[in-house]
Amino acid sequence: MRTKLEIRLDEGIRKLRLETFEKGFPFMIHDQEIAGEGFILEYPAGTMKLMKLAANNQDIVEIRSFNSTEIDQIRKRHNLSFPNIPELSLHPDRMMPIKNLPLLKSSIPTINISFS
Repeated sequence: MRTKLEIRLDEGIRKLRLETFEKGFPFMIHDQEIAGEGFILEYPAGTMKLMKLAANNQDIVEIRSFNSTEIDQIRKRHNLSFPNIPELSLHPDRMMPIKNLPLLKSSIPTINISFS
């Protein structure tokens, strides 16, 4: 059973994810199953990419894009749904290039919560 605090944290993270998409930024998802390979960036258009930190620890590198089946599995595993944001549906290819993200390390929100 989840505590009130856990429920509030979950609601806050979901709100942050939606706000991030509305601003046109990707949302970082930490997934234990692929943590050794990198992390996931979920884009406002609904796509997801596996990324990793470059050797210089300054840049991030795309490893590969996830297909729709993998995206569905990731969303199911993290109990996520894709938000219906009218502004985003008008721009289905809206993805900000990684190199243009301001203050990369601090500007991409992330999910990294596990409840026992």
